[in-house]
Amino acid sequence: VIPHPLRQVSASEESVDRMLETFGDYYFAPTPCPEITVVRRAAVELARRGMGLVTRAPAGREAAYRDLPDNVEILEGSLDYDAAILAAQGVGILNRYQYRVSAVFFEALSAGKRCLMRDCLFARQAGETYQDAEIDLLPP
Repeated sequence: VIPHPLRQVSASEESVDRMLETFGDYYFAPTPCPEITVVRRAAVELARRGMGLVTRAPAGREAAYRDLPDNVEILEGSLDYDAAILAAQGVGILNRYQYRVSAVFFEALSAGKRCLMRDCLFARQAGETYQDAEIDLLPP
């Protein structure tokens, strides 16, 4: 992983407050993960920390994603993406990135957020390249 330009993640204070009022203490996983078992593992890990998980279901799989632990909120419709990142306690990157990078990681890094990631080549390399990044690897 080579150093990557970071964009400014910004939102109004009102938008951030609205996200906190709606979701409380949560991790935001903006990219739908097609592997429901991974979402469950993330939900269990975050429940141990007293956190929720706010994410989206993959298109066509919404019904299966309704049967997740109570600390998972499945988004429908739009939301203020930057406000969701800024209000979150951390960012979930639940897809495996072996041969590509995650733009969400760089947005989380820019916002100073802790990341919960699957153990993969990108997560390990990102941790080595960005030593100030707080990366927790999702248990297998």
